[in-house]
Amino acid sequence: MGLTSATINYKIQLRDRAMNSGERRDTVSYAYLDPGVSSSFSSPSGLARFNIDKYRIDDPTAVFITEEKINTITERNISSIYHLTPSINFSPKDVVLNNKGEISFDINKYLSPDIYDWQYNIMEINDDGYEQLDTYFNDGIVSAEIQRLSSFAVYIN
Repeated sequence: MGLTSATINYKIQLRDRAMNSGERRDTVSYAYLDPGVSSSFSSPSGLARFNIDKYRIDDPTAVFITEEKINTITERNISSIYHLTPSINFSPKDVVLNNKGEISFDINKYLSPDIYDWQYNIMEINDDGYEQLDTYFNDGIVSAEIQRLSSFAVYIN
């Protein structure tokens, strides 16, 4: 009780009836959102940061944040935009905010002199594809306002 955020490292080992085994290691972030309290928390690696002012949600909500690596070879050859950072995923998905919150990505390690600042875009990823958010670039940090907790990543246009 009283835990508002945490980073959880875990290892799962599985074995089926034929004695085949497997293992997975991962890290998730946990955040408890209280309607009367402003919240600031990050993704497991610290790549993304979220700021939600108080009264942006109606009910107390526990959320888990995961990062999903991308297959850069296939993603970058599909169209004129490509996936730059791992995807940041919220569970539960589609928690709607009463007013906009903010997401920011520290993309300093992804910067290239061949890419202009305006080409970095935060996208909201959903079942229908992705939607470009109004993205602001400042000293290696890209940020955008969000209306719901969903899945997000930085793409290059």
